[in-house]
Amino acid sequence: KQWYQRRVRGVTRYLEFKQVDGSYVYKGGKTHKVPGTETEALSSSLLGLFEKRRFRNLLVYVFKYDEKDPSTHDGLDLTTLPMSALYEKYKLVNHLSGISCCV
Repeated sequence: KQWYQRRVRGVTRYLEFKQVDGSYVYKGGKTHKVPGTETEALSSSLLGLFEKRRFRNLLVYVFKYDEKDPSTHDGLDLTTLPMSALYEKYKLVNHLSGISCCV
């Protein structure tokens, strides 16, 4: 019984720290994976050709952003900037309805 209790606690602890594999959105009668990488953004059916490039550019910016390196900020402070302003900067305001993005 003791082994089982330790094992259950270990599994619970593991589950608390496991990263999320992806986010999904239901649109047009289908479940779609929200793009989380440059490759996924370019192959996603959620966005048109121009939106894919804009979304890819947003992801490139976010992945390169280093809080301690102002040269990666592009004049923006992501600690205070709302996500809607970042969408506006990359001209994605009207194209991401129903898609959430966590940065």
